Amino acid sequence: MELNGCAKIFYTGGGLAWAFAGLDGVLKGYVNSDVMRGLVIVGIFSLLIALSLSIANFVMKRGTFEGSYKARHVKRRELNEVLDFSASFVPQVPPLDRLLAIHDASKCCIWFVERVSGLHGENTSRRVGFFSIISLTEGAVSLLSGNNINGLRLDRSHIAGPRRKVAGLYIGGMGARGFRARGWLVQHIQARISQFFDDGGPVVFTRPVTQDGLRLAEKLGFVPVLASEPGIGAVYRLDGE
Repeated sequence: MELNGCAKIFYTGGGLAWAFAGLDGVLKGYVNSDVMRGLVIVGIFSLLIALSLSIANFVMKRGTFEGSYKARHVKRRELNEVLDFSASFVPQVPPLDRLLAIHDASKCCIWFVERVSGLHGENTSRRVGFFSIISLTEGAVSLLSGNNINGLRLDRSHIAGPRRKVAGLYIGGMGARGFRARGWLVQHIQARISQFFDDGGPVVFTRPVTQDGLRLAEKLGFVPVLASEPGIGAVYRLDGE
């Protein structure tokens, strides 16, 4: 039974206890009997329990309403929306034809972050962020390691599809609206990187294009491919242990 249902039972029980207490007082002609005092105490405790359950239910619903996030694959028909959405987070976005080529090579590269709202048994979602994680071929890893390519120049030939060996990952553009959504996104990216390394993945690349992105890359342990050219816009790498 849900907390709200339990609270209703205790509210009803408390009300009945007080009603019987009043009835006992009327029938006996005085209001100081042991039965009446006992019923009043039971009523008070029942209502206190009911109030506690109502508060707990509200907190849980509030947490679900504000704090549940999920990532889902972007559909091909939504790639134009990705460009429009990401333009408010990153200064440069790849052209649509390149996004289409990447998506055709692997449908698991580009993701939306959605906030899930659950209230009274109904779930709705609202878009609050995006990110891209691209599986790389050996050729792409070689080009990135030599600083001969960056994320804006990745094309279909650099993507390791479902039937090709994944030689590395590239963390592309990402962003989210709101402090909690950004925190969730960072944790999600960290978890994806950790899982890749746990599965034997050798290297992850990224290219910070904002100061926040650069701080995050450095915090996660990424180092510039060219040590002499660090900073925004440079390709960074993180090697597995």
